[in-house]
Amino acid sequence: MSAVVQVEQRQPARLQIRASHDRLAHMAEDLPDVVERWVRAVELGVLGSGEGAAPAVAELVEQSDDGPDRNWVLRVDKLQWSALTVLVNMLRARYDNVYVASRSGLVDRAARLAFEALGFPRALDDLPFQVDKEEPTRASKNRGVLLSLRSPPDDSLADEMIAALDLWAELIVCGGYAEPGSEPAKSLAVPDWAVLYDEVSVSQSFSEGFFADEAAFDAVLDYARALYLRGVPVVSVQFH
Repeated sequence: MSAVVQVEQRQPARLQIRASHDRLAHMAEDLPDVVERWVRAVELGVLGSGEGAAPAVAELVEQSDDGPDRNWVLRVDKLQWSALTVLVNMLRARYDNVYVASRSGLVDRAARLAFEALGFPRALDDLPFQVDKEEPTRASKNRGVLLSLRSPPDDSLADEMIAALDLWAELIVCGGYAEPGSEPAKSLAVPDWAVLYDEVSVSQSFSEGFFADEAAFDAVLDYARALYLRGVPVVSVQFH
């Protein structure tokens, strides 16, 4: 498996993505398009807080198949570049060869993003709601998160919150948060899928298995912050 990332640092930017040798092609109808899922995660605020109160932007502009290759063109703006780590990991988990580059062409080395040093998106330290982290008995089992509001969400918001936490779990299942030095295809999580825990809370749990980087939990904090900035009365996020 190989991945080459040659992206210019400045934004807004257009990214050309090419992936080849789909090892899971025989299951393609049952698997999500990881690029589309990543774009949706950025839209929801799951993959970084953007700049200040401004949300990050990701748009799928083009996609095509060219023989054994798959191609996508994305437009991004106000994105934490570390979100690219999650996307590249998911692509590496599925394809043998991955290439991500600025659409404008060859990038000057001085302007190139230092991708190897990015790490994962991390939430801000000063969040406008309570964060409770209970030390897990086992890092690989019975993990979960509870996102609570001050008042009950309407049906539309409750559905969005459930879908957002399920999407977050998909990113983990697809290898997006593989621990550094490990193969994304071997990253494993077994989500129970999100539910309305009580009238003001949505929960997501991994009771049977969680083998991914702890930075994955920061994505829920980012989503909670995005909700708060939209005027949703987020009270707390609890982890275990």
